[in-house]
Amino acid sequence: MTVATLPLLDSLSALADPTRCRMLLLLEGHELTVSELCAVVQLPQSTVSRQLKTLADAGWVSSRRDGTSRYYSLTLSSVDTQTLWTLTRGQIEGRSAAAQDTRRLGRVLAERRTASEHFFASSSGQWDKLREELFGADFAFRALAGLLDDEWPRFSRRT
Repeated sequence: MTVATLPLLDSLSALADPTRCRMLLLLEGHELTVSELCAVVQLPQSTVSRQLKTLADAGWVSSRRDGTSRYYSLTLSSVDTQTLWTLTRGQIEGRSAAAQDTRRLGRVLAERRTASEHFFASSSGQWDKLREELFGADFAFRALAGLLDDEWPRFSRRT
């Protein structure tokens, strides 16, 4: 006879580890990648990935893919998880490790902004060429034509 694991027990098991709770505290306010989490909690990628899998299996985090990156965020899908998280956050947010994580998170987010600004600054001079390669030389004309109402009168050549 197998015993089914109860969702509440899964949630409590996931919250039993202080590192996972620290990660949830970070993910509550920001979507972060594994590498960003590694930089903030100062743990190796394998450890952070394993902890994220535990949290995902218990329903605490969700992820979305954006290009080559996967962004993780806190998921509070029920009143029970919201209540558990409120209690857990109260226990974890006052600890010195959480305060250090918050400082490191500020640096990681600043680096993300800087990298993004650098990418767009370096690409802006090539945008016209890139747009033409991706969408064709008549992109602007087709975009404007797409804005016209379907009822716009059609003009025909009169003889």
